[in-house]
Amino acid sequence: MPNAVVFFDLDGTLLADDKSLLPSTLAAMTSLRQHDILPVVATGRNLFEIQYVLDATQIDSIVSANGSYVQLNGQPIATETIPPAVITRFNVFAAKFGDPVAGTRTRALP
Repeated sequence: MPNAVVFFDLDGTLLADDKSLLPSTLAAMTSLRQHDILPVVATGRNLFEIQYVLDATQIDSIVSANGSYVQLNGQPIATETIPPAVITRFNVFAAKFGDPVAGTRTRALP
């Protein structure tokens, strides 16, 4: 059990302006763990978008996708998904208006 938990956003906190990780950030994450403090990323992004951050910092706890996915010590503890029937209904509705969904095109763009 850690002594404390620290939550980090990405932009301007863990990530530099160019989306890289500074050596000082990596050293800070190591120091936190050495002091039995659990670093956790809290972000609106999906896990696959920031895997490089987790790998580089060795952070394995995250609240991502605006809270719809929560992982502690590398193990998912809470996940929310959109039911397939809702996705199907949504796609049918969008197609009626010729609107693209999730990168698929239902009509040619001008």
